[in-house]
Amino acid sequence: MLQLRHLRSRRFGQLAVAAAAGLTLAACGSSDDGDSTQAASGSGGQSDPVTLKFSYFTSQNNPIGQTWTWWMDEVTKRTDGTVTFDAFWDGTLLGADEVVDGLRDGRADVAQITPSFYSGRFPLTAVAELPFASNNVAAISATMATLSAEDETFQKEWSSQGVKPLGWSVGASSPVVSKDPIKAAGDIKGLKIRGIDRGSKALKHNGANVLAVAPAELFGSMERGLLDGVYGVPFGALTSMKLEEVGEHTTDLGLGAQTASALAIGQASWDTLSDEQRQAIEEVGAEIPAKYAELNAKADADACAAFTENDVELSVLPQAETEKLRAGGETKVRDEWVAELSKKDLDADGFHAKYSELVETASAEFPDEDKSGVQRCLDTQS
Repeated sequence: MLQLRHLRSRRFGQLAVAAAAGLTLAACGSSDDGDSTQAASGSGGQSDPVTLKFSYFTSQNNPIGQTWTWWMDEVTKRTDGTVTFDAFWDGTLLGADEVVDGLRDGRADVAQITPSFYSGRFPLTAVAELPFASNNVAAISATMATLSAEDETFQKEWSSQGVKPLGWSVGASSPVVSKDPIKAAGDIKGLKIRGIDRGSKALKHNGANVLAVAPAELFGSMERGLLDGVYGVPFGALTSMKLEEVGEHTTDLGLGAQTASALAIGQASWDTLSDEQRQAIEEVGAEIPAKYAELNAKADADACAAFTENDVELSVLPQAETEKLRAGGETKVRDEWVAELSKKDLDADGFHAKYSELVETASAEFPDEDKSGVQRCLDTQS
Protein backbone atom coordinates (compact mmCIF):
# COMPACT_ATOMS: atom_id res chain seq x y z
CA MET A 1 0.00 0.00 0.00
CA LEU A 2 1.33 3.36 -0.97
CA GLN A 3 1.85 5.74 1.88
CA LEU A 4 2.13 9.35 0.72
CA ARG A 5 1.10 11.21 3.83
CA HIS A 6 4.52 12.85 3.93
CA LEU A 7 3.67 14.59 0.67
CA ARG A 8 1.36 16.92 2.59
CA SER A 9 4.26 19.22 3.05
CA ARG A 10 5.58 22.63 2.25
CA ARG A 11 6.92 21.21 -1.01
CA PHE A 12 3.40 20.48 -2.20
CA GLY A 13 2.18 23.80 -0.94
CA GLN A 14 4.78 25.34 -3.20
CA LEU A 15 3.63 23.07 -6.01
CA ALA A 16 0.07 24.24 -5.74
CA VAL A 17 1.08 27.89 -5.74
CA ALA A 18 3.36 27.40 -8.72
CA ALA A 19 0.85 25.23 -10.55
CA ALA A 20 -2.23 27.40 -10.20
CA ALA A 21 -3.53 28.35 -13.63
CA GLY A 22 -6.44 29.90 -15.44
CA LEU A 23 -10.08 28.90 -15.29
CA THR A 24 -12.61 30.00 -17.90
CA LEU A 25 -15.53 30.67 -15.60
CA ALA A 26 -19.22 30.08 -16.08
CA ALA A 27 -20.65 31.94 -13.12
CA CYS A 28 -23.78 31.01 -11.25
CA GLY A 29 -26.53 33.49 -11.90
CA SER A 30 -27.54 34.99 -15.23
CA SER A 31 -27.67 38.29 -17.06
CA ASP A 32 -30.65 39.80 -18.85
CA ASP A 33 -29.70 38.07 -22.12
CA GLY A 34 -29.44 34.65 -20.46
CA ASP A 35 -25.65 34.55 -20.46
CA SER A 36 -24.52 32.88 -17.23
CA THR A 37 -20.86 33.92 -17.48
CA GLN A 38 -19.69 36.07 -14.60
CA ALA A 39 -16.13 36.73 -13.44
CA ALA A 40 -15.05 36.35 -9.84
CA SER A 41 -13.06 38.95 -7.95
CA GLY A 42 -9.55 38.37 -9.23
CA SER A 43 -8.00 41.06 -7.05
CA GLY A 44 -9.24 39.50 -3.84
CA GLY A 45 -12.21 40.69 -1.83
CA GLN A 46 -15.60 38.98 -1.99
CA SER A 47 -15.66 35.64 -3.80
CA ASP A 48 -18.28 35.55 -6.55
CA PRO A 49 -19.82 32.11 -7.15
CA VAL A 50 -18.54 30.28 -10.22
CA THR A 51 -19.27 26.96 -11.89
CA LEU A 52 -16.32 25.40 -13.69
CA LYS A 53 -16.46 22.83 -16.45
CA PHE A 54 -14.33 19.81 -15.61
CA SER A 55 -13.28 17.30 -18.27
CA TYR A 56 -11.58 13.92 -18.04
CA PHE A 57 -11.10 11.65 -21.04
CA THR A 58 -11.78 8.40 -19.25
CA SER A 59 -13.83 6.96 -16.38
CA GLN A 60 -14.57 8.48 -13.01
CA ASN A 61 -14.36 4.95 -11.60
CA ASN A 62 -10.58 4.49 -11.87
CA PRO A 63 -8.29 5.82 -9.12
CA ILE A 64 -7.39 8.97 -11.02
CA GLY A 65 -11.03 9.74 -11.78
CA GLN A 66 -11.89 9.10 -8.14
CA THR A 67 -9.12 11.49 -7.12
CA TRP A 68 -10.50 14.25 -9.33
CA THR A 69 -13.99 13.67 -7.91
CA TRP A 70 -12.55 14.08 -4.42
CA TRP A 71 -10.68 17.21 -5.53
CA MET A 72 -13.84 18.86 -6.86
CA ASP A 73 -15.80 18.02 -3.72
CA GLU A 74 -13.05 19.40 -1.48
CA VAL A 75 -12.69 22.62 -3.47
CA THR A 76 -16.43 23.21 -3.25
CA LYS A 77 -16.38 22.52 0.49
CA ARG A 78 -13.38 24.72 1.23
CA THR A 79 -14.68 27.64 -0.82
CA ASP A 80 -17.98 27.50 1.07
CA GLY A 81 -19.75 26.58 -2.13
CA THR A 82 -18.52 29.55 -4.17
CA VAL A 83 -16.70 27.20 -6.57
CA THR A 84 -18.73 24.31 -8.00
CA PHE A 85 -18.18 22.02 -10.97
CA ASP A 86 -20.00 20.64 -13.97
CA ALA A 87 -18.16 17.37 -14.68
CA PHE A 88 -17.85 15.62 -18.04
CA TRP A 89 -16.38 12.10 -18.01
CA ASP A 90 -15.28 9.54 -20.61
CA GLY A 91 -14.25 12.16 -23.15
CA THR A 92 -17.77 13.51 -23.56
CA LEU A 93 -16.47 17.09 -23.58
CA LEU A 94 -12.83 16.80 -24.65
CA GLY A 95 -10.83 13.91 -26.02
CA ALA A 96 -7.43 13.16 -24.54
CA ASP A 97 -5.69 15.03 -27.37
CA GLU A 98 -8.01 18.08 -27.17
CA VAL A 99 -7.45 19.12 -23.57
CA VAL A 100 -4.75 21.77 -23.98
CA ASP A 101 -6.62 23.62 -26.72
CA GLY A 102 -9.91 23.10 -24.89
CA LEU A 103 -8.57 24.75 -21.74
CA ARG A 104 -7.26 27.70 -23.74
CA ASP A 105 -10.44 28.30 -25.75
CA GLY A 106 -12.82 27.83 -22.83
CA ARG A 107 -14.52 24.57 -23.75
CA ALA A 108 -13.35 23.33 -20.36
CA ASP A 109 -11.99 25.04 -17.27
CA VAL A 110 -10.22 22.20 -15.47
CA ALA A 111 -8.93 18.97 -17.01
CA GLN A 112 -6.19 16.36 -16.86
CA ILE A 113 -3.39 16.82 -19.36
CA THR A 114 -1.49 13.65 -20.17
CA PRO A 115 1.64 14.76 -22.05
CA SER A 116 2.02 11.48 -23.94
CA PHE A 117 -0.96 12.56 -26.07
CA TYR A 118 0.95 15.70 -27.14
CA SER A 119 4.07 14.63 -28.95
CA GLY A 120 6.82 17.23 -28.62
CA ARG A 121 4.82 19.75 -26.59
CA PHE A 122 5.94 18.69 -23.11
CA PRO A 123 9.40 17.19 -23.68
CA LEU A 124 10.77 17.96 -20.22
CA THR A 125 7.75 16.42 -18.52
CA ALA A 126 8.23 13.35 -20.71
CA VAL A 127 11.32 12.50 -18.66
CA ALA A 128 8.89 10.59 -16.42
CA GLU A 129 8.01 8.38 -19.40
CA LEU A 130 11.51 7.06 -20.00
CA PRO A 131 11.25 3.29 -19.51
CA PHE A 132 13.08 0.89 -17.20
CA ALA A 133 13.16 3.48 -14.42
CA SER A 134 11.48 3.71 -11.04
CA ASN A 135 8.10 2.25 -10.08
CA ASN A 136 8.05 4.60 -7.10
CA VAL A 137 4.97 6.71 -7.77
CA ALA A 138 5.42 8.60 -4.51
CA ALA A 139 8.97 9.62 -5.36
CA ILE A 140 8.05 10.64 -8.91
CA SER A 141 5.10 12.70 -7.63
CA ALA A 142 7.39 14.48 -5.21
CA THR A 143 9.90 15.09 -7.98
CA MET A 144 7.34 16.59 -10.37
CA ALA A 145 6.14 18.83 -7.56
CA THR A 146 9.66 20.06 -6.92
CA LEU A 147 10.25 20.77 -10.61
CA SER A 148 6.92 22.61 -10.85
CA ALA A 149 7.80 24.77 -7.88
CA GLU A 150 11.49 25.42 -8.47
CA ASP A 151 12.59 24.85 -12.08
CA GLU A 152 11.93 27.88 -14.29
CA THR A 153 12.50 26.02 -17.55
CA PHE A 154 10.03 23.34 -16.50
CA GLN A 155 7.49 25.99 -15.49
CA LYS A 156 7.88 27.69 -18.88
CA GLU A 157 7.08 24.44 -20.68
CA TRP A 158 3.60 24.59 -19.18
CA SER A 159 3.03 28.34 -19.19
CA SER A 160 3.93 28.48 -22.89
CA GLN A 161 0.89 26.28 -23.54
CA GLY A 162 -1.37 28.67 -21.65
CA VAL A 163 -1.91 26.21 -18.79
CA LYS A 164 -0.34 25.30 -15.49
CA PRO A 165 -0.68 22.19 -13.33
CA LEU A 166 -2.63 22.19 -10.09
CA GLY A 167 -1.40 18.76 -9.04
CA TRP A 168 0.14 15.55 -10.36
CA SER A 169 -1.00 12.00 -10.88
CA VAL A 170 1.69 9.54 -11.93
CA GLY A 171 0.69 6.56 -14.03
CA ALA A 172 1.70 3.51 -12.03
CA SER A 173 3.53 0.67 -13.72
CA SER A 174 1.43 -0.76 -16.53
CA PRO A 175 1.39 -4.48 -17.23
CA VAL A 176 0.46 -5.92 -20.61
CA VAL A 177 -2.97 -7.56 -20.69
CA SER A 178 -2.81 -10.16 -23.45
CA LYS A 179 -4.58 -13.17 -24.86
CA ASP A 180 -1.39 -15.23 -25.03
CA PRO A 181 1.27 -15.61 -22.32
CA ILE A 182 4.40 -13.45 -22.38
CA LYS A 183 7.19 -15.44 -20.76
CA ALA A 184 10.21 -14.02 -22.58
CA ALA A 185 11.28 -10.80 -24.29
CA GLY A 186 10.90 -12.41 -27.71
CA ASP A 187 7.23 -13.21 -27.09
CA ILE A 188 6.16 -9.62 -27.81
CA LYS A 189 7.58 -9.68 -31.34
CA GLY A 190 4.80 -9.19 -33.86
CA LEU A 191 2.08 -8.65 -31.26
CA LYS A 192 -0.42 -5.85 -31.84
CA ILE A 193 -0.11 -3.95 -28.57
CA ARG A 194 -1.81 -0.72 -27.64
CA GLY A 195 0.56 1.98 -26.43
CA ILE A 196 1.10 5.73 -26.58
CA ASP A 197 4.01 6.59 -24.30
CA ARG A 198 7.75 6.04 -24.46
CA GLY A 199 7.50 2.72 -22.70
CA SER A 200 5.48 1.48 -25.64
CA LYS A 201 8.23 2.74 -27.95
CA ALA A 202 10.59 0.41 -26.13
CA LEU A 203 8.20 -2.41 -26.98
CA LYS A 204 8.16 -1.25 -30.60
CA HIS A 205 11.95 -1.34 -30.74
CA ASN A 206 11.71 -4.92 -29.51
CA GLY A 207 9.45 -5.95 -32.37
CA ALA A 208 5.92 -5.25 -31.16
CA ASN A 209 3.41 -3.61 -33.49
CA VAL A 210 2.37 -0.67 -31.29
CA LEU A 211 -0.98 0.96 -32.05
CA ALA A 212 -2.47 4.14 -30.58
CA VAL A 213 -5.98 3.23 -29.42
CA ALA A 214 -8.23 5.44 -27.30
CA PRO A 215 -9.06 4.17 -23.79
CA ALA A 216 -12.77 3.84 -24.59
CA GLU A 217 -11.96 1.48 -27.47
CA LEU A 218 -9.67 -0.94 -25.65
CA PHE A 219 -12.27 -3.50 -24.55
CA GLY A 220 -13.84 -3.78 -27.99
CA SER A 221 -10.47 -3.91 -29.74
CA MET A 222 -9.33 -6.78 -27.52
CA GLU A 223 -12.66 -8.59 -27.80
CA ARG A 224 -12.64 -8.42 -31.62
CA GLY A 225 -8.98 -9.38 -31.93
CA LEU A 226 -7.88 -6.02 -33.28
CA LEU A 227 -5.37 -5.98 -30.43
CA ASP A 228 -3.32 -8.82 -29.00
CA GLY A 229 -2.51 -6.84 -25.88
CA VAL A 230 -3.01 -3.58 -24.02
CA TYR A 231 -0.21 -1.55 -22.45
CA GLY A 232 -0.37 1.91 -20.91
CA VAL A 233 -3.10 1.46 -18.28
CA PRO A 234 -2.09 1.16 -14.60
CA PHE A 235 -2.99 -2.15 -13.02
CA GLY A 236 -5.56 -0.57 -10.71
CA ALA A 237 -7.36 1.10 -13.63
CA LEU A 238 -7.67 -1.99 -15.84
CA THR A 239 -10.92 -3.10 -14.23
CA SER A 240 -12.60 0.24 -15.00
CA MET A 241 -12.28 -0.85 -18.64
CA LYS A 242 -13.26 -4.47 -17.87
CA LEU A 243 -10.04 -5.75 -19.42
CA GLU A 244 -9.93 -8.65 -16.98
CA GLU A 245 -12.82 -10.05 -19.03
CA VAL A 246 -10.99 -10.10 -22.36
CA GLY A 247 -7.39 -10.90 -21.43
CA GLU A 248 -6.16 -14.27 -20.19
CA HIS A 249 -2.70 -13.10 -19.11
CA THR A 250 -1.39 -9.96 -17.37
CA THR A 251 2.38 -9.50 -17.31
CA ASP A 252 4.56 -6.89 -15.65
CA LEU A 253 7.43 -6.36 -18.09
CA GLY A 254 9.49 -4.20 -15.72
CA LEU A 255 9.11 -0.93 -17.65
CA GLY A 256 8.45 1.17 -14.54
CA ALA A 257 6.03 4.05 -14.02
CA GLN A 258 4.72 5.23 -17.34
CA THR A 259 3.82 8.93 -17.31
CA ALA A 260 3.14 12.02 -15.21
CA SER A 261 -0.16 13.83 -15.82
CA ALA A 262 -1.26 17.19 -14.53
CA LEU A 263 -4.64 18.40 -13.37
CA ALA A 264 -4.48 21.73 -15.16
CA ILE A 265 -6.40 24.96 -15.57
CA GLY A 266 -6.16 27.81 -18.06
CA GLN A 267 -4.05 30.84 -17.20
CA ALA A 268 -6.44 33.67 -18.08
CA SER A 269 -9.30 32.61 -15.88
CA TRP A 270 -7.19 31.78 -12.84
CA ASP A 271 -6.49 35.49 -12.63
CA THR A 272 -10.22 36.21 -12.26
CA LEU A 273 -10.66 34.10 -9.13
CA SER A 274 -10.60 35.70 -5.72
CA ASP A 275 -7.60 35.25 -3.45
CA GLU A 276 -9.71 33.10 -1.13
CA GLN A 277 -10.75 30.76 -3.94
CA ARG A 278 -7.18 30.45 -5.20
CA GLN A 279 -5.92 29.65 -1.72
CA ALA A 280 -8.50 26.89 -1.25
CA ILE A 281 -7.65 25.36 -4.63
CA GLU A 282 -3.95 25.44 -3.76
CA GLU A 283 -4.58 23.77 -0.41
CA VAL A 284 -6.54 20.93 -1.99
CA GLY A 285 -3.97 20.58 -4.76
CA ALA A 286 -1.27 20.06 -2.16
CA GLU A 287 -3.14 16.99 -0.93
CA ILE A 288 -3.68 15.34 -4.32
CA PRO A 289 -0.67 12.96 -4.21
CA ALA A 290 -1.66 11.49 -0.85
CA LYS A 291 -5.28 11.01 -1.85
CA TYR A 292 -4.33 9.53 -5.23
CA ALA A 293 -1.95 7.08 -3.57
CA GLU A 294 -4.65 6.01 -1.15
CA LEU A 295 -7.16 5.40 -3.92
CA ASN A 296 -4.58 3.77 -6.20
CA ALA A 297 -3.65 1.29 -3.49
CA LYS A 298 -7.29 0.36 -3.02
CA ALA A 299 -7.74 0.03 -6.78
CA ASP A 300 -4.71 -2.28 -6.98
CA ALA A 301 -6.25 -4.50 -4.32
CA ASP A 302 -9.62 -4.50 -6.10
CA ALA A 303 -7.94 -5.28 -9.43
CA CYS A 304 -6.05 -8.13 -7.81
CA ALA A 305 -9.34 -9.63 -6.64
CA ALA A 306 -11.04 -9.12 -10.02
CA PHE A 307 -8.22 -10.63 -12.07
CA THR A 308 -7.97 -13.56 -9.69
CA GLU A 309 -11.73 -14.14 -9.83
CA ASN A 310 -11.60 -14.16 -13.65
CA ASP A 311 -8.74 -16.69 -13.60
CA VAL A 312 -6.36 -14.32 -15.39
CA GLU A 313 -2.76 -15.47 -15.03
CA LEU A 314 -0.62 -12.79 -13.36
CA SER A 315 3.15 -12.83 -13.79
CA VAL A 316 6.28 -10.71 -13.63
CA LEU A 317 8.76 -11.11 -16.47
CA PRO A 318 12.02 -12.64 -15.21
CA GLN A 319 14.70 -9.99 -14.69
CA ALA A 320 16.94 -11.55 -17.33
CA GLU A 321 14.17 -11.13 -19.92
CA THR A 322 13.50 -7.55 -18.81
CA GLU A 323 17.19 -6.84 -19.37
CA LYS A 324 16.81 -8.11 -22.94
CA LEU A 325 13.95 -5.67 -23.48
CA ARG A 326 16.09 -2.93 -21.96
CA ALA A 327 18.98 -3.72 -24.29
CA GLY A 328 16.66 -3.61 -27.29
CA GLY A 329 14.85 -0.40 -26.46
CA GLU A 330 16.14 1.80 -23.65
CA THR A 331 18.97 3.57 -25.48
CA LYS A 332 16.88 4.19 -28.59
CA VAL A 333 14.03 5.70 -26.61
CA ARG A 334 16.42 7.84 -24.57
CA ASP A 335 18.17 9.04 -27.75
CA GLU A 336 14.84 10.03 -29.30
CA TRP A 337 13.99 12.04 -26.19
CA VAL A 338 17.39 13.75 -26.16
CA ALA A 339 16.92 14.70 -29.82
CA GLU A 340 13.55 16.30 -29.04
CA LEU A 341 15.06 18.45 -26.32
CA SER A 342 18.07 19.35 -28.43
CA LYS A 343 15.77 20.80 -31.10
CA LYS A 344 14.48 23.19 -28.44
CA ASP A 345 18.00 24.00 -27.19
CA LEU A 346 17.28 22.24 -23.89
CA ASP A 347 19.94 20.41 -21.91
CA ALA A 348 18.57 16.87 -21.90
CA ASP A 349 21.47 15.28 -20.05
CA GLY A 350 21.52 17.94 -17.36
CA PHE A 351 17.78 17.83 -16.86
CA HIS A 352 17.72 14.02 -16.76
CA ALA A 353 20.50 14.05 -14.15
CA LYS A 354 18.54 16.55 -12.03
CA TYR A 355 15.34 14.53 -12.35
CA SER A 356 17.07 11.25 -11.50
CA GLU A 357 18.75 12.79 -8.46
CA LEU A 358 15.43 14.15 -7.21
CA VAL A 359 13.74 10.76 -7.68
CA GLU A 360 16.57 9.01 -5.84
CA THR A 361 16.38 11.49 -2.98
CA ALA A 362 12.61 11.21 -2.73
CA SER A 363 12.78 7.40 -2.95
CA ALA A 364 14.68 7.36 0.33
CA GLU A 365 11.53 8.76 1.95
CA PHE A 366 9.41 5.97 0.44
CA PRO A 367 11.66 2.89 0.46
CA ASP A 368 8.83 0.35 0.23
CA GLU A 369 6.98 1.81 -2.75
CA ASP A 370 8.99 0.48 -5.70
CA LYS A 371 6.70 -2.44 -6.52
CA SER A 372 4.21 -2.77 -9.34
CA GLY A 373 0.55 -3.54 -8.75
CA VAL A 374 1.00 -6.99 -10.28
CA GLN A 375 3.90 -7.77 -7.94
CA ARG A 376 1.89 -6.60 -4.95
CA CYS A 377 -0.96 -8.86 -6.00
CA LEU A 378 1.36 -11.84 -6.36
CA ASP A 379 2.85 -11.07 -2.93
CA THR A 380 -0.58 -11.37 -1.35
CA GLN A 381 -1.09 -14.76 -2.96
CA SER A 382 2.22 -16.26 -1.88
